Amino acid sequence: MGRVDKPDPDLPMPRQPRLELPGVPMHVTQRGVNRCAIFLDAADRHHYRRLLRDACRMRNGKKVSGTISALKWEMSVKPFPGEISNMHRILLCLVCAIGLSGLTSRAAMAAPADQQEATTTVGVWQAPAGLEQVPIWPHAAPDPEETTRTAESVLTRQTPQALAGKTSQGVYDVSVPTMTVYPPKGRNTGAAVVVFPGGGFVMLAITLEGTEICDWITSLGMTCILSKYRVPGGNHHWDKGCKCHVTPKVPFALQDAQRTIKLVRAHAAEWHIDPKKVGVIGFSAGGYLVAQTSNIFQSAYAPIDAADKLSSRPDFAIAAYPGHLCRDGAFAPGFEVTARTTPTFLVQDWDDPVDPICNSTLYARALNEAGVPAEVHLFAKGGHAFGLRPAAHPVVAMWPVLVENWLKEIGIL
Repeated sequence: MGRVDKPDPDLPMPRQPRLELPGVPMHVTQRGVNRCAIFLDAADRHHYRRLLRDACRMRNGKKVSGTISALKWEMSVKPFPGEISNMHRILLCLVCAIGLSGLTSRAAMAAPADQQEATTTVGVWQAPAGLEQVPIWPHAAPDPEETTRTAESVLTRQTPQALAGKTSQGVYDVSVPTMTVYPPKGRNTGAAVVVFPGGGFVMLAITLEGTEICDWITSLGMTCILSKYRVPGGNHHWDKGCKCHVTPKVPFALQDAQRTIKLVRAHAAEWHIDPKKVGVIGFSAGGYLVAQTSNIFQSAYAPIDAADKLSSRPDFAIAAYPGHLCRDGAFAPGFEVTARTTPTFLVQDWDDPVDPICNSTLYARALNEAGVPAEVHLFAKGGHAFGLRPAAHPVVAMWPVLVENWLKEIGIL
């Protein structure tokens, strides 16, 4: 088991939520992991005294201390520059109590900056209406003793920027991996794409990097297969317990990815798919699965049925802001890029604060040295987890068009 004492670049740091009270302009900042400060320029706070006091005394129906000392938070209250006023301690308690919910591990869910109220439901994620979610293993998944025993749960967050509806979902503790098949819209090109959402191999950003991606893929006349692979710990990831990187002995996520690709080919006739036009697309941690399936052709599990006689090598590969490929400035161990590696499309932003640009540049160099056809697009700005949602920077408007053109050039569309 390999370990590197370095924070996981694939897990975005949680943002400090803003506290808004009518008529009270304020600004909340987070300093480090366990510190928060509030700057308040309201001249009259008497109107809010009871609200703040009650909120400070009660959290989720339980009495909490004003300083929340059990959580080891260091808190301070400061006036805006030039302002002199005495801040009421209970205001600080309210701010930090509300902010606390945004600083849990659930913040790893890839969602836009405006993070609003979220709810967690214990139960299996439900595919969109009219679509069937199918387990990829006929019985238990391989090596079940290593798989999470915690019940699957879904975090739902209000995100007005979502392309369909106003919510985004993240899936946690997946022990029964599945695939959901989206048929093409309009003309069927015969091509199919397996989608691997990101989430640091801790969770799955199933909306931003899953369902919304499939809606776009099917609009191009391709079948989309959404992979809900096993998490957490199914691949190289950051372990918050040891505060180190961990590479598991059994790569559960890779097993699920290979199995899904083989099943797509096994169902090619039924789903009207050309078995020689089966590709993959992945985001962040999912981009690492794209690289693995594009280079590791030996099965990561013992064959269980006829489908496992088929190839798991994708015919084309798309990796968006991939992670886990660049480790301490060097290309990740575990596989070698060769002439057999899948033709690849890479896209990432230079200012990506989560997965450094070297994840794409090192992989691009390896592809070039091996003589593998590749197309690489590195944008100056756009950050991480941009997906397909409208943004201020051009990457979101451009990368889907660039992918479509590339697929036409290589004969997929």
